[in-house]
Amino acid sequence: MKALLVIDMQKEGMKGLYKKNETVKNISKLIDKFNSKKYKVIQSKVWITDPKKTSMTKLWPNEGIANTEGAEIIPELKDKIYDKIIKKTNYSSFFGTQLDTYLKKNKVKELYIVGVHSGCCILFTGVDAYYRNYDVFFVKDAISSAGGKKSVINGLKNFEMFCGKTISTLQVIKHI
Repeated sequence: MKALLVIDMQKEGMKGLYKKNETVKNISKLIDKFNSKKYKVIQSKVWITDPKKTSMTKLWPNEGIANTEGAEIIPELKDKIYDKIIKKTNYSSFFGTQLDTYLKKNKVKELYIVGVHSGCCILFTGVDAYYRNYDVFFVKDAISSAGGKKSVINGLKNFEMFCGKTISTLQVIKHI
């Protein structure tokens, strides 16, 4: 089974995003394609109910605060169909969540990761997926960062060097 993991496409995290429109468009295409093939589509978002219980708020005190406008999914992706919504309190979508249990229960072997931020939440989730023995793919034109082009490239290179493969949206659509 294959799954698409859409990470942190929340209003607050979109400020200064590198190639935002292209990233959002490609994520939207991938969600539709995975749904049409009956593969799993998972949304992961930062959802912090108690800022004192996560180290993430040390650097990002206003990101993902539960029930705020900034924590909501961006309008372009809000009404898409998701099989599961993961609420996380730290960078990795696996840390302190039921993501691994959900993926195993649904016999997911291939995990395609998209969203923001390439050198942080995307990278840490990808590494954790690799540690759990999933075949992990970063969809390079559906991943972005507020750190600009260099940040995106570095995040992708680091992942590819040590953990998995990068692939384009078009390659994913042809592959699945």
